[in-house]
Amino acid sequence: MVRMPDSEGSLRGRCGAIVQTPDLMPTILELAEAPCPETVQGKSMLPLIKGKEPPESRTAISSPSLVGRMLPSWITVTSEVGALLAARIDPSPRIESELYNLSGDPSETKNLYGEEDDVAEQLHSEMVKRLGSMGAEDEILSHWTEKTKTED
Repeated sequence: MVRMPDSEGSLRGRCGAIVQTPDLMPTILELAEAPCPETVQGKSMLPLIKGKEPPESRTAISSPSLVGRMLPSWITVTSEVGALLAARIDPSPRIESELYNLSGDPSETKNLYGEEDDVAEQLHSEMVKRLGSMGAEDEILSHWTEKTKTED
């Protein structure tokens, strides 16, 4: 939660934007008018707070570290259209990806993976694109991209 003084031009009330913990540092740096290092992966929330960026333009991706010997089994991608739990294609035992409609099923009780392929593909594509833009190597990304869902 971020609360700025009303006199700072911030929106009043709640903003339904999807943000991530790494967004805090660039937000604080921008508020302090300090430079943000290029290596920072988060994005300042100040445009959202001031109502200059629509909330639906955000996607959050969460995962344990992709660096090291133990790759995670899942990477979670959350956006306004849903939440995809993208399963790695090569774990043992085999696990399946999951997809949930967060607006209609906030408790994530009905897995829509296999029913809403367009949404799953959109979120999966966003995940691969974002991880690639943050420097994830092809060797790492291949654990989520070698096969498509229909080849399972």
